[in-house]
Amino acid sequence: MAEQTIFDLGPQTKVRVKRKGKKLVFISPETPEERRARIRGYQRAWSARNREKEKAKNQAYREANRERENARCRQWFIDNPNYRANHQLKKKYGITLAEKDALLLKQGGCAICKSGDPGSSMGWHLDHCHESKKVRGVLCAPCNIMLGGAKDNSDTLESAISYLKRHGV
Repeated sequence: MAEQTIFDLGPQTKVRVKRKGKKLVFISPETPEERRARIRGYQRAWSARNREKEKAKNQAYREANRERENARCRQWFIDNPNYRANHQLKKKYGITLAEKDALLLKQGGCAICKSGDPGSSMGWHLDHCHESKKVRGVLCAPCNIMLGGAKDNSDTLESAISYLKRHGV
């Protein structure tokens, strides 16, 4: 094996090289992961020291380029139409839009009436327990309104069923 030499380039900087024929080959003292972590540390430290300066610089840029920035943001939301819905679902109920769609397909439509039509322009409603925020299913607008009107009370819904049966519906 070729002989290795260590050059001391100052505090905390030692470079190892080995001779390969007539050339000196650099041997990194750290793995690529360690190097990325070290650089990330430098970046975080710099950001912490210059946070207010960068904030002011970014704010000045946004004010000077307001129309351009507004157009860029509008375009981003056009290009990512489901971002807000997905973010809100994830934040409130812990599921994504794709998981909601999968649940709807698994249910075969509305969880109560099995309709394939959401019943309104607002789309399908995610039914959940208001106390635990646990998702129960996906409902069409009429079924969601029915449950909301009954305040999720099964006794009220049973009374409504008996009322309809009494009146021959």
